[in-house]
Amino acid sequence: MKMAQEEGFLYPKKAPSKRRKDNESGMKLLPEDLHARAAATYEQTANFLDALLGVRVSKSPICQAIKRLAYTRKKIGGRE
Repeated sequence: MKMAQEEGFLYPKKAPSKRRKDNESGMKLLPEDLHARAAATYEQTANFLDALLGVRVSKSPICQAIKRLAYTRKKIGGRE
């Protein structure tokens, strides 16, 4: 009510967004790391970026970044 009285309207405002932790240097290192250590897990990749950049990133953003890069892992083994 107070907002309607002060501003004269009730329009929904833009929702606040979270600040992304990954930066340009991390995104540049990710493809190189994927090619050098193709068998690394998301957790190992997160630890690698944390050690180099000092930025702790969880597995989910790393998975999303890998999808944005359109990187697919080579499947080892297979059905015989």
